[in-house]
Amino acid sequence: MKRRTESDVSSETDSSEGEFRPYIPVAKRRQMEREKFRLLKTVQGRKAAEEKGLEPEETEDRSTVSLLDQHSELKKLAAKTNETKLDLQKEEEQKILKSLEDSRALMSVGELARGVQYSRPLVTSWSPPKYTQEWSRAKQDKIRSKHYILVEGENVPPPLLDMKEMKLPKVILQAMRRKGIKHPTPIQMQGLPVALSGRDMIGIAFT
Repeated sequence: MKRRTESDVSSETDSSEGEFRPYIPVAKRRQMEREKFRLLKTVQGRKAAEEKGLEPEETEDRSTVSLLDQHSELKKLAAKTNETKLDLQKEEEQKILKSLEDSRALMSVGELARGVQYSRPLVTSWSPPKYTQEWSRAKQDKIRSKHYILVEGENVPPPLLDMKEMKLPKVILQAMRRKGIKHPTPIQMQGLPVALSGRDMIGIAFT
C-alpha cells in the first residue's frame, strides 16, 4: 500500500487553492448574464448606428423598455400599417373607377395604339322582338325592378325573359336545354340584349 507523503499533501493543497472559485448564487449569476447580454446588445446597436451614419444617442436600448411600452409601440405600428394598407386600397379603387370613367377603358391595346375612336355602337343585324320594342319605359323598369336589375346609359335595350326572344341559333338553344337551362338569369336578361345590339357593357351579377 502506497503512503501519501507530506510533499504530496502540500502540492494538492496548493493546486486546490489555485483553482478555488467563490460561490455565486443562481439569481446573481443570471443577473450577471443579463447585464452581459445587455452590454453586448448596446455595443451592437452602437456599431449598427455608426454604419448607418446615426449618432449613438439616437439608438434605444430595448432592454430598458418595459414590456407594456413595447406592446404599446407594436400596437401603434400595427395601426399605422393598417392605415397604409387602407390608403393603398383606396388609391387602387380610385384608379379602377377612373379607368371605368375613361372612354378608352373597354378598348384593346391594339385599338389604343392605332388611336381608334368609337363614336357609335357596332352595327349588327340583331334586334329585339318587335313587341318588346313597343314596351313603355315604365313596363321595362317594372321588369327590371322585379329581377333586381339596375341599368345606366342611353337607349338601353329592353330586358328579355325567354331565351327564344334572344333569337339565338337553334343549336345553342338545344344545347342549353340539354344542360337544363330554361330561363336566363337576371344578368343574361339584360346583358345579352345589350351585347347582341353591339353595345359596350360593364355588368356586375350576384353570381
